[in-house]
Amino acid sequence: MNREIKKKGIAFTVTGSQEFWNSFEDQSWEPDTMNILDKFLKPTDVMVDIGAWIGPISLYSSSKIKKCYSFEPDPIAYGEISQNLALNPQLKEKVSLFNMAITTNGQKVKIFSRYSYGDSGTSLLKRVKSKNDYVEVSSVTFDRFLTDNKVEKVDFIKMDIEGAEFFIVPTMMSYLQAHRPAFLISLHHPALSEFLELSIFPYGFLRRIYRLLDPKKKFLRNKSTKQMKGLLKELSFYEHCVNGKLEPFDHQNATTEELEKLDMLLFY
Repeated sequence: MNREIKKKGIAFTVTGSQEFWNSFEDQSWEPDTMNILDKFLKPTDVMVDIGAWIGPISLYSSSKIKKCYSFEPDPIAYGEISQNLALNPQLKEKVSLFNMAITTNGQKVKIFSRYSYGDSGTSLLKRVKSKNDYVEVSSVTFDRFLTDNKVEKVDFIKMDIEGAEFFIVPTMMSYLQAHRPAFLISLHHPALSEFLELSIFPYGFLRRIYRLLDPKKKFLRNKSTKQMKGLLKELSFYEHCVNGKLEPFDHQNATTEELEKLDMLLFY
């Protein structure tokens, strides 16, 4: 069933999950994210939406800005965002949609389901608590995407890729440092811990032994925290680092518990 979404003076048409779009329209879905978009996006901006899912950020943002490049490798989510974009011809020239992932090498990769494809939990990382069905998808490096599409300037990047940010962002660092687009990144400390657990203890009996020896998983949590702090330190060339409430966040002195609960950071 198609429906018109009206939010803060912006209107577009969607299909699919009515429950989700109800939460989007009544502002109960990611209000901090929407507040950041409202405060930082300008009509002349070019945006890259990495992990576009079924399109809430791409549809809303492209109604406010000049151009949006949207990446969604999940085949089910891609089908739904494609339908949603087709229902909005006024956005046809403003959104370029790619059924691929941003990766470190631009080769074909496996993406793993969380519970089922399309549920927003698909990731390049295989994780302990996931169903971990997989499909192979195309990918491109961030630099190659810019070159192939003759993108001269990006003003705003939103990334939500379920833990793979810890591996992809370092490959984007030269562009980020040179051009300093506003960078809204969702952080998934628990997903990284799950990935590390599966990588270090690949067999079930090893994981069971480990959990008996370290029931609070301090080893894995600390290992994830170290990697997370390393990534955030690399982004310290940005003048500002704020959380979803736009409050300054001291990422280098944050505790493991604080980082585990962290939802997003905005660098600008």
